[in-house]
Amino acid sequence: MTRMMFSTCQWRKVLSRSVATLLLCHIPAVFPARLHAQTAPSPIPHIPPGTQFHAHFDFKADDLARHLIHLPETALAQPELFLELASEMLEMPAGVLELVDKTHALQETFVPEPLVRLTDYPDISLSVSTIKLIRPAAESLAAMSRQATLEGVSLPAVSAYRSWNYQRTLFAQYSRTEGLEAALQFSAQAGHSQHQLGTAVDFGDITNAFAQTEAGLWMQEHAASFGWSLSYPEGQQEVTGFQWESWHWRWLGTAAVRMQHMFFQDSQQQLLEFWHQNREILQRARSDSSSH
Repeated sequence: MTRMMFSTCQWRKVLSRSVATLLLCHIPAVFPARLHAQTAPSPIPHIPPGTQFHAHFDFKADDLARHLIHLPETALAQPELFLELASEMLEMPAGVLELVDKTHALQETFVPEPLVRLTDYPDISLSVSTIKLIRPAAESLAAMSRQATLEGVSLPAVSAYRSWNYQRTLFAQYSRTEGLEAALQFSAQAGHSQHQLGTAVDFGDITNAFAQTEAGLWMQEHAASFGWSLSYPEGQQEVTGFQWESWHWRWLGTAAVRMQHMFFQDSQQQLLEFWHQNREILQRARSDSSSH
């Protein structure tokens, strides 16, 4: 069975790094109405060839765009910040930033660890007592829920981790009642659901009325500050493959959400596609740098 094993200390280290990133920079949590096509990278201005941008990466001014696939133009304008965020993202367990969509699937045997019951966190408002998340996502949700409560807002979590088999049953049910083509627009087939990662949560009544509730409006303004990202924004079905789901949020950590906002037009899908293509390249560049 495929599993990710991390100690409590390691999870807390990851969360500490995410909180440190939050303190460095405020992250506006505004999702654009439209995403525009990425433009081809241009040479980095005013930086001499051979300049190393970041102490942790073996990238120079004349080869950063050449080595990274589909590097956004905005990253070339701020390469030091881009690589600093990438360095923090490389410290995250790989599964947290895994690309899971209609063309990238998890194995049937994939189970994230450590999964914890959300009932262990009294600050989290629950409609279902049995739901679970991986520990760092649960701790982040608890912190976010605690802050919302202080501001008079409840964030009701109704669905979180789902196994491969559970998702298969759920999709089959939707296919029978709604038809296959309709089901594919709003439900994921087994292996293609972010819920299997143990980092995604559905809130409220699981309708887009959630967007205009106190909880939905609060999430839009504050969720990014806790490392949460809206997976399926309004008007982005061609990008994400799914209809707008104002209730479906995924924990990525604050460094990743900041990178999403600053360099990928606030598109989780675009960020995760880039990370899927470039994570190993960035990891090798950091390893090469440390060996010098």
